[in-house]
Amino acid sequence: MNAATRYRLLNNFTILISVIGVAIALLDSGFTLPTWLQQVFHIFYLVIIFLSFMVTAGRYIYTKKPLTLNKVAVFDALTSIAIIILLTAHFTDLVRSGLSAAVDGFVAIKIAVFVTFVRELSDHNFNLNRTFLHPAQFFILSFLVVVLVGALLLMMPNATTQPLSFVDALFTATSAVCVTGLS
Repeated sequence: MNAATRYRLLNNFTILISVIGVAIALLDSGFTLPTWLQQVFHIFYLVIIFLSFMVTAGRYIYTKKPLTLNKVAVFDALTSIAIIILLTAHFTDLVRSGLSAAVDGFVAIKIAVFVTFVRELSDHNFNLNRTFLHPAQFFILSFLVVVLVGALLLMMPNATTQPLSFVDALFTATSAVCVTGLS
């Protein structure tokens, strides 16, 4: 297997685990979890960020072209700096708390995972030529998906001060997506 194929596989794997990382960060933020599970998630977040840095470095090491200052390189540099700042803030808070505090209050590491997800997803080339849906159908489907995901996120225990029914969460999410301001 040549280096380009290994890099592509590593890139696809990093996209997959960053999607899983964002889902776990949402789960971690939305529910009250045991401390040991939060610590496992914390280690998983760090693995995601480490793999992302490896893939980003590989993007420039395995390229045949000389390094140029283009939009992608600037975006990679800015997101890398942002992740380093977030990790510094995270570990500063962790050291201040005596290394024994629960990691559920640290938002910086979850934001770093989300930035990693955005960076890895933006590097991936999606082939939109073989579409299965008409653009109008895709537009309607995207609204439905965003509304349903928003309703599910609103139903998480830590999302509201009192439990919401599915109908109320669906109404609020639909109102937010359609920018009607009904709720």
